[in-house]
Amino acid sequence: MTVPDALRATPLLTGASEDDLERVAAISEPTRLDAGSLLLRAGHPADRRHLPVRGRVALTLPVPGRGDLVAETLGAGDVVGVSWARPAQYWDLVGRAVTEVEALTLDGDRL
Repeated sequence: MTVPDALRATPLLTGASEDDLERVAAISEPTRLDAGSLLLRAGHPADRRHLPVRGRVALTLPVPGRGDLVAETLGAGDVVGVSWARPAQYWDLVGRAVTEVEALTLDGDRL
């Protein structure tokens, strides 16, 4: 699947014009992660957004004395990385690939 085709299949971009899709495609790159790989790290700059095309990503919250608590599991059609939408722009959660993941990674600074 090409980047433009993957963007067209993303519910977030339903109804977007071809010009808008081209602008988003210009700041997107295909990403592939093995199961267990980290996508987000709590406390690190929130400078990327991820649109999974295939696979699942668990968002976890570290809980002292209890380990990681799974807050949400996301997959195709979801947006991974909404911590950037509020001031401070650092990840609050850890994002880890539960399965092999194919995603589009967007440059948050250019979004």
